[in-house]
Amino acid sequence: MPAGSTLPFGVLVESSTAPAEYELDISGISCGETPRDDLQVIDSEPTYAGDQALIVGHVHNPGADLSYYADLIATLYNEQGAVVAIGYGSLSAENLGSNQTAPFEAFVEQSCGSIDSYALVVLGF
Repeated sequence: MPAGSTLPFGVLVESSTAPAEYELDISGISCGETPRDDLQVIDSEPTYAGDQALIVGHVHNPGADLSYYADLIATLYNEQGAVVAIGYGSLSAENLGSNQTAPFEAFVEQSCGSIDSYALVVLGF
């Protein structure tokens, strides 16, 4: 992920009761090229069905050809701004060349509450 960016994550806690407190430590190492963050979501439209969501739209590549693919990450929020779900989509480099626009789909399987808004991030590799 590019320096200074934020992305959602999830932690599975297998317990019958919620922990009274917890500590979270995140660290990382560079594992190659920094993903491109210049790809642009041109439009998007969500469809909700129960605890599932499908977000469709278009992504534009204003820069050079991608080497491999683009990942789309959807973060869904409730009215209080808390993350209730995360979804993913992917585009191949062949479908999103330099100065091209391509359609995308991001599927969210389950949410942990009602969905009020969403945000999309596209990273190119």
